[in-house]
Amino acid sequence: MMKCFCWDRQWLVANYKGRAYIQRVEPKLALVEVQLPNEAFLENWEPTKSFYLVLKAPGMDVLKVSLSKPQEIADGVSVWEWSGAALDN
Repeated sequence: MMKCFCWDRQWLVANYKGRAYIQRVEPKLALVEVQLPNEAFLENWEPTKSFYLVLKAPGMDVLKVSLSKPQEIADGVSVWEWSGAALDN
């Protein structure tokens, strides 16, 4: 049995200035549906280019984000009081 959600707190949505969008400020984020491949919940699973995080929301096109390790780093990302660099997918 899994004790935690393996991918929790791994992703955030940021605007063009690198500022995070959060549900507390953007309540419509609660409408976003997230799908991960079943393999993502297996212990020691490592994603490849063929695996995606799929996001769906009312009135929006489906967004597929690769789960493979990003090659780029975005500087100036901020969440609350924290600022720094993050992997950019």
